[in-house]
Amino acid sequence: AASRQLLEQSVSSMANGQNIWRTLAMDELALNHLRYGNRRQAENLMIECLAAADRTGNVMNGVLALCRLGELALLECRYEDAEWLYSEALVRSTRDGNRLPIAGIACIGLGRLNLERGELNAAVERLEEGVCRIHRWGDTMAIEGYLQLATAQSLQQKWSEAEAALQRAREISHSFDATTIDDDLVELQQVELWLAHGEDLAANMWLNRQAHAEHLTPETEEAPSLPAIYRVMTMAKVCLANGKPGAALSLLAVRSTDAAATLPQRILIDLDLLEALAFHALGRSHTAQTQFAQALAQAATPGVIRPFLEHAGPALSALLISAVQE
Repeated sequence: AASRQLLEQSVSSMANGQNIWRTLAMDELALNHLRYGNRRQAENLMIECLAAADRTGNVMNGVLALCRLGELALLECRYEDAEWLYSEALVRSTRDGNRLPIAGIACIGLGRLNLERGELNAAVERLEEGVCRIHRWGDTMAIEGYLQLATAQSLQQKWSEAEAALQRAREISHSFDATTIDDDLVELQQVELWLAHGEDLAANMWLNRQAHAEHLTPETEEAPSLPAIYRVMTMAKVCLANGKPGAALSLLAVRSTDAAATLPQRILIDLDLLEALAFHALGRSHTAQTQFAQALAQAATPGVIRPFLEHAGPALSALLISAVQE
């Protein structure tokens, strides 16, 4: 909230003209809104940034705005919109047939889209191109690409490649100390990789270290941020892997709060799926099937495949068989 207030003051204090700093402040404010569930405010700011970039011919700001809009579309499972936005960003960052370094952000976005659709080979190809290009513009922008690449390679069971991608993300995040969010995302990706590779002991040791962390008892009226929700979902996954479905459901209680109304569709699919797996583990078959049907219904039209790949196993197979039988 304090960050948002300062950014709003910054934007309002600068003239609505050809000021690159005003546009950058608007971009950061849009990101703040996006992280805290204020998606319409974020979208309006991104559209304004794009219009300002078009007026001034600023390629960088235009590409950033398009990619932010693409990220929003991914969260809302508007995959056709996301594909158009990232593709347009790619066109704008191409000069005389050559892609500029800033094109790496669009490549990473398209790789994320491939990953959401379960197109793993295409995702790896796009993400590798993205991180290669964006390094020439700025290392910190490559972190997201490496994290997504680690996920895609782990789903292909290419464990050494996934670990190498995660290590690159870790090295960059440690060298950049202006924010801790990137370090947190790297940490969560490490836990996901442990779970995917069956290293439940390491994941459980991480979970034990979270017991008294601040994010479990936030003393704030703010809705939980997306990074905070990702952490809670990761903790729930570790609980499920350790045979503690009740503890997983307690962590997923964010669904019963007012914050649920602000959550994007892509997060709701993950939450429905995790709850279905937890209820299944508790033997509450009817409730599990109801939650699973809800996840399937939300995922079907846009073609969301990734979460089902990530949770592949006997429990998911049983839920899929029940869904087919009904």
